[in-house]
Amino acid sequence: MIDNLIVLSYLVFVLWLGFYKGRSIKNMREFSVAERKYSLLVMVATVTATFVGGGSTLGIMSSVFSTGLIYVLVSFGNPLSHFLVGQFLVDKIGNFSDCISVGDIMKKAYGKNAQIITGICGALHGAAAVGCQVNAIGFIVHYFFNVPVWVGVLIGAGAVILYSSFGGIKAVTSTDLLQFAVLIIAIPMVCNIGLNLVGGYQALFAKIPENLFKMPDTPSTITNYVFIFLALAIPFIDPPATQRLLMAKDVSQIKATMRISAAIETPFFVVVGLLGLIAVAINPGSDPNVAFPHLVNTILPAGLRGLAIAGLLSVVMSTADSYLNAAAICVVHDTVKPMLRISFTDKTELRLAKLVTFILGVMACFFAVSFKNTISIMLFCLNFWGPTIVLPLYAVLLGLNPSRRCFYVGSISGVVVFLFWYFLIEPQVGVESLIPSMLANGIGFLITYNLERVRKQQVVYT
Repeated sequence: MIDNLIVLSYLVFVLWLGFYKGRSIKNMREFSVAERKYSLLVMVATVTATFVGGGSTLGIMSSVFSTGLIYVLVSFGNPLSHFLVGQFLVDKIGNFSDCISVGDIMKKAYGKNAQIITGICGALHGAAAVGCQVNAIGFIVHYFFNVPVWVGVLIGAGAVILYSSFGGIKAVTSTDLLQFAVLIIAIPMVCNIGLNLVGGYQALFAKIPENLFKMPDTPSTITNYVFIFLALAIPFIDPPATQRLLMAKDVSQIKATMRISAAIETPFFVVVGLLGLIAVAINPGSDPNVAFPHLVNTILPAGLRGLAIAGLLSVVMSTADSYLNAAAICVVHDTVKPMLRISFTDKTELRLAKLVTFILGVMACFFAVSFKNTISIMLFCLNFWGPTIVLPLYAVLLGLNPSRRCFYVGSISGVVVFLFWYFLIEPQVGVESLIPSMLANGIGFLITYNLERVRKQQVVYT
């Protein structure tokens, strides 16, 4: 009973906080990037809470539980990605201080059609990413409250939709602060208790089957894990990440934010991997999808168990709300508005964003029940973004001056290779389609870019 009260109190407080912070929102800029006055602490909390989600926690734990420690090494791609963003890709972000979305940035570089394409890709990517988080919530609620997974999915999506649609980025940032505090307390707490229960590190490693320590030893499996690592390590600068860059006061703040977030995430993923092993040692016959909830239920007393469940939910909700908010902006600001060529009033645009948030939440539920686990959803959703947007966006942030043709050739190349690889090659070799399709995007983009540079130089010389 006390655990249920703790979890219910947490959910009620998160909803109240979201509604309270969203009362003053009057236009789309406040809904998307607020006033750009957040402190470094707040920026670190919201960035870390956004990046650490269900796929990178529960997904990694379940993969370590079923496959082995290789997934701990793979998970280090996440902090590496965020470090690379802060190190190399934010120096020019001040040039886009008037932008409120990644579509705005792409419009400046490649025109209105590129903004629309970016908006569509960002919306699909966001809906799938929210589906990943809602899938994790479904399993959590299913396990602890003994309801069907689809009911848990609806509960998780409903809570996130409510405060995200009403409060926008202000609500998301405020709840991220709370969720960041909960997750950095609850997850390490469970790990420490579990380690003590199994008798420390030596006893833990003695109880783990040898196959979980085994590294991949065939070319196909090595290639697959390398591709997964690259998929996590490549800075995708997706809509929520771009939103965080645009929320920062200046370049120095966002650089510090990304570096600190990467430093926090690195030991955090070690803890996540240890939790997967602890779950194997204590409950070796568990379903991998509920290995961590089962561990929490097994080792924690009443009260602490409620705090841990709240921690699990906070990990997932803090990412889901950010993607849902960013996806709604992609639809309204980057797709509908430029396609219809209508000058919406602030009130109309804001209402439309809230309606779209609800619709995308429903789409997220579809994604959540269409895949077997959070890792598969997480990897799949990247295919909506990587083959079309990432490398052209790099070019802009690095200060290059590519043409619209570069964007179109690169995007078409990426999509064609994605479709070919996903439906024909991947089922045969088991290697994800993301990296090959991104390579195709980059090759098409760079060939076009260099050909145009040569042509311009020839014109100048003649």
